[in-house]
Amino acid sequence: MNIPRHDFACAVVDGLLYVVRGKDSCREHILSAEVYNPETNQWSLMDCPDRHVLGDFAFSFKSKLFVVGNESRFIDIYDPRTETWEELDSGKSLLVYSYTVIRNKVYFLDYNMSGLGVFDLEENSWGSVFVPHESRSDSWFRLGEWNNKVILVSPLGDVP
Repeated sequence: MNIPRHDFACAVVDGLLYVVRGKDSCREHILSAEVYNPETNQWSLMDCPDRHVLGDFAFSFKSKLFVVGNESRFIDIYDPRTETWEELDSGKSLLVYSYTVIRNKVYFLDYNMSGLGVFDLEENSWGSVFVPHESRSDSWFRLGEWNNKVILVSPLGDVP
């Protein structure tokens, strides 16, 4: 990378790796992004929306990059074809610690809610799925995807 960073968001869109925001070695916010092209083995700097957030996460959907900032209602969407960013007001602030994307929905675990949150990208709508309390006794569970299904993985690797 051109700028060393940690705690960044990253996702692959159409074969290119995007790394967005993060922090430098002094824990200062980095308000830029980079894209890596594995065919040329080159990193390129790019602008991104200026958001000071606790942590970002990113994913690819319909050949676009979606960057979600924790404790922000806004989702930044980058279209590589037009090289432009747009802002989606999701109407809800999140504090996500694990997520997965299956088809057109983002499933996530949020420190501030019980159950499994669901965000429908095409409808810009929210929902939730009940998760039995026994399965949520430890906030370090992680989400994964297997055969187009959401899996909840415990800290010890067990799947409840």
